[in-house]
Amino acid sequence: MKVLFVVTAFYPEQAIGSVRTTKFAKYLAQNGVEVSVISLAPAPWALRDEGLHFPELDSMQWTQIDQSPRFKRLFQKARNAAVGNTSAVGYVRPSGTGRSMMALVKSSAQLAYTLLKSLDWVRQVKKHARNAMRGQQFDAILCSYPSFSSPFAAYALSRAGLSDVVAIDFRDPVSYGSNNRFGVLRFLERRMLRRARVASFVSEGVKKKVIGNGSSDQIVRVITNGFDPDDAEAIDSSPRIGSATGVLRFAYVGALYGGKRDMTPFFRAVRQALDSSGQDDSALELHYAGGEGELFTRQAAEHGLNGNVVNHGRVSRAESLALQKAADACLVTTWNSPEDKGILTGKVFEFFMLRKPVVAIVNGPLAGSELGEIIDRTGAGICAEDANPQDYPRLATWIQEALRTKIETGTLPGSYTDQVNAFGFPALTADLEHAMTTATGQQQRAS
Repeated sequence: MKVLFVVTAFYPEQAIGSVRTTKFAKYLAQNGVEVSVISLAPAPWALRDEGLHFPELDSMQWTQIDQSPRFKRLFQKARNAAVGNTSAVGYVRPSGTGRSMMALVKSSAQLAYTLLKSLDWVRQVKKHARNAMRGQQFDAILCSYPSFSSPFAAYALSRAGLSDVVAIDFRDPVSYGSNNRFGVLRFLERRMLRRARVASFVSEGVKKKVIGNGSSDQIVRVITNGFDPDDAEAIDSSPRIGSATGVLRFAYVGALYGGKRDMTPFFRAVRQALDSSGQDDSALELHYAGGEGELFTRQAAEHGLNGNVVNHGRVSRAESLALQKAADACLVTTWNSPEDKGILTGKVFEFFMLRKPVVAIVNGPLAGSELGEIIDRTGAGICAEDANPQDYPRLATWIQEALRTKIETGTLPGSYTDQVNAFGFPALTADLEHAMTTATGQQQRAS
């Protein structure tokens, strides 16, 4: 089988999206698929993650393609004038109701810029294909959203005759309730979906957001984020957070999205556990790595735990994994609401790789989160949901027992089931490959 992977986030860029796409390429190649990759050339200032490199990449047909010089010269300044230095995510993702007119103008300007940037990159990709890929045929073209550039380029190459089968991987929905300006994003989402033979989704929630509960003409798969077993062997094993015995150490690595992810229910349960057990506050440490350490500390302070926080600041992915490996248990939080369902942060699958006990906090008014179901299925740890207030006394008891176990035995073992292996990239990629193989067979029979 021959697959052309057209994607923007990819090795060596240090980004959560790069992990998923790079691991797909790695394990498709290891499964015997002939993989060619076209990816966006990272900006000179972009952070690099050399830990994503894999040996098969060196023998692949792999091309990095940049934006055109004209685009960078003419439009970059206009973009900065419209939205300043704020990340595009802040304008593409919803930010609630009651947005000001200025915010709407900036949001629309960012969308226009994003579409122009995508069309410019597609033009560059088509130019490359005409010059360097003439006469090549592929069984499937694989692309990934978010980034309009990836699916737009995939469909352009399909129209150019490189393959009749396009597989699109949705890491996010295109259209959220409050970000669907004038129906443009929903139109684009439907158009991208309609032209795909295979559609995969990072969670059930994202799948339902995009295609609903109805039937689809595509081959549809839910392929979550996952972990690479090989990464566990490469993690630095030197201590990152101290080695005093009898201290229970939690690690939180990542964003709090300005407080949309709220850890105060966890801190409340910690306070209750410490008070009930009679343990001194020094029996527990809270390690944070990321760009919102001050916010994490403020949330902890609401229950008198700010002195327990150790803020590591921004770290590389390798340092993040080392920190998680050194911790006794790992923290993750997400939300579950009518607008946002099935939000499965990639961090939780890193915890699975390390077999670390997981404490998950789910904010929002809806019970029965997808994250909670996965944690229950794998035996990874405990999930507490805002929509289920009875979860938090249960969490306090769990923390109290963890304190006792760490003090008495010096360790906090995990209790994973074999179900966790289904979230490894070898298994996930095999599912994706099977879907593309099925679509290719259907296309051959139809023609």
